[in-house]
Amino acid sequence: MSRIIIKGNEIEKMLERINRSFNENVPLILNDIEIPRLLKKEIMKAYRFLKKADEDEKKGIFIVVTGVDKTGKETHTFNPSKIKEIVSIKEFLEKQGYLVLGIRQPSYETPLGSLVGAYLGRMKTDYIIDGRLDVKYAWILWSLDRAQHVQKVREWLRKNEKHIVLSKRWTESNVIYQYFNGIPSKEVLNIEKNVPKPDYILVIDIPYDELVRRLNRARKDDYEKIEFLKRIREAYLELPKYYPYGEVFLVSGKGSIRETNRRIISCISEIIDRF
Repeated sequence: MSRIIIKGNEIEKMLERINRSFNENVPLILNDIEIPRLLKKEIMKAYRFLKKADEDEKKGIFIVVTGVDKTGKETHTFNPSKIKEIVSIKEFLEKQGYLVLGIRQPSYETPLGSLVGAYLGRMKTDYIIDGRLDVKYAWILWSLDRAQHVQKVREWLRKNEKHIVLSKRWTESNVIYQYFNGIPSKEVLNIEKNVPKPDYILVIDIPYDELVRRLNRARKDDYEKIEFLKRIREAYLELPKYYPYGEVFLVSGKGSIRETNRRIISCISEIIDRF
């Protein structure tokens, strides 16, 4: 299927208006923005979720797994490749009797996540962005992607204490990465102020030399630059300074995949033992 080309200046104009709507509390009008109608509909829906506060009581647990690129977040959270040596967090929780809603960020398979992928230069996306976006506004693409999950996260956590939301990355990732693109944390937190906050955050950390080795053997997207990621890693070690929500567990990713997996599952065991 051929990809849809969208003008970068139209995307940037839309993101600037979304930002202004939050900062100045003015209505969002996108009638004149030249983007596909169905995509515009998804964007407006996500915008409304970002604006809507949730006052209902939460009963379940919200766990986020995060860290710099190439630390094994996807593998240890969901194990999509079915590696026999490890037990994914999702599988472990389900064996303990929990019902798990799994989320991946960015969610490239969705229209809004596909926009993020297009911005990063990924080939398997629904869209091509014709022209560069200013980093001053591009970060809002990640917020829109996350917003499409907000309602189902809220509904899942309302049900009972056996419901867990498990997400690979969340708002904290946008805060950290965009801070080093010159976007103050308060800007991201302002737009995502109504996005559900995690109860626990697992930060998987690997030493700098191991990070370099993994990046050198992998295809790099726009955000996978070694010096940039070095600063990101250092920020993750001080995550509450940038994102003051949820209890943070720092888990070493050093050593074999099995050793890392044991440390991660031990942290998850500690979390659920509290309930």
